[in-house]
Amino acid sequence: LLAPGLHAAAVTWDGAGANNNWSTINNWSDDLDAAGDDVTFNATGAQTSGTTNTVDASLSVASLSYNFESSSLQHTTHIAAGQTLGVTGGFSVLTVTNPAAPTNVSFTGATGTLNLTGNTVQLSNASQASVASTTSVDMSALGTLTANLTGAGSIFRVGGGGNGGNTTGNIVTLKLAANSTITAATVGVSDFSNSNTVQKMLLGSGTNTINTTSLRVGNSAGGRSSGELSFNSGTGTLLLRGLDGVAAVSTMNLVNSTANTGNSINSVVNLAGHSVDAKITSLTLARRTGTGTSASGFVAQSTLTFDQGTFEVAGTTIMGANGNVGLVGKIQAAINIGGGTASFGAINMADNTAGDTSKTITAALNFTGGTTTVMGDIVRLGTTNAFATLALNGSSAVLDMTGRNLTGLTGITYTNGLLKNLGIVNTGMTLAGTGSRVF
Repeated sequence: LLAPGLHAAAVTWDGAGANNNWSTINNWSDDLDAAGDDVTFNATGAQTSGTTNTVDASLSVASLSYNFESSSLQHTTHIAAGQTLGVTGGFSVLTVTNPAAPTNVSFTGATGTLNLTGNTVQLSNASQASVASTTSVDMSALGTLTANLTGAGSIFRVGGGGNGGNTTGNIVTLKLAANSTITAATVGVSDFSNSNTVQKMLLGSGTNTINTTSLRVGNSAGGRSSGELSFNSGTGTLLLRGLDGVAAVSTMNLVNSTANTGNSINSVVNLAGHSVDAKITSLTLARRTGTGTSASGFVAQSTLTFDQGTFEVAGTTIMGANGNVGLVGKIQAAINIGGGTASFGAINMADNTAGDTSKTITAALNFTGGTTTVMGDIVRLGTTNAFATLALNGSSAVLDMTGRNLTGLTGITYTNGLLKNLGIVNTGMTLAGTGSRVF
């Protein structure tokens, strides 16, 4: 005889039990213990408010999916004090029939833990229809999220995959738990969605750790959607490392797309006001490599903002690059350093050497605080319609060029702060304002 807890099945929550506890077997479609099962929540049992189901005792399931759409209902899974819900396979929140109504899911429990293993976390459909729906996953009231995904192809993805030529699709927002650790080969926020929408991952109020080989915010494939990585509240920290938790992230992309589209693609990474410890090998902002023709109103725009802790890019940073022909939109990239300690290798700005020089490429470096060390040249690679600017304006701002050069920039504005160890400058420098300028 097999104990009920040893069975494995595809089960759904039907809420037929006397309470809303996971341990009440009558709440499941097979009237058996859910441990080890593939668990799905659909519209049955969803409510306008309150807790719809409670993990009252720690258990592990094979997979967990929330698949329903409603303009007013949501599933709230409460993990009781000190308990853990483990998911050994896939975790997904998907829109099934793609109506205009949203899918809303919340996790609560100040001392509860959601532990995801396996290979894939997918929030929104891998393939979306041309319907403007929304997916919201709110873990901000949950104590701990651990996503330890394994395998070379492991991925933690916010936003769907390609959907043919459709230009509208699911809008996805993930709010992480107070303390969240994500480990996966790829962490993508709207990195592969063909819908003209914005996908967001908002970091938690406590300790956030991302261990990955490739962090992608905004499209890094053939899609057209936009991405945002920022904090959900005024508190919280971020540790950014490679898969082993020690080495640097190999690549961080804020739009590195092959898409041919007339839609604008934006990427925002806003870490301002929060302590950050980040190590990255190569950083790319606003790079397009596809071929084709689109409307002149198209913009590929990427912005990175940092002002506390440390932010290190050991290799080359690319800011605004065009590798396509015939696409006549704009490419814009900006890095804003307002404090903390930052370091970069070489910085290549406004590169149109590989493609059509008819479009405008703009790249801007802005230093308003902190100490930034640059261990390679800062250079504008483009010529026609390529603009690269540097602004130093902050009484506490330090720019240390370590003997390297500023080459070909279209404008340097020096208002306030310390500029030191500068090699050769072959660009005019404007001494602006009345600040204290120290060489």
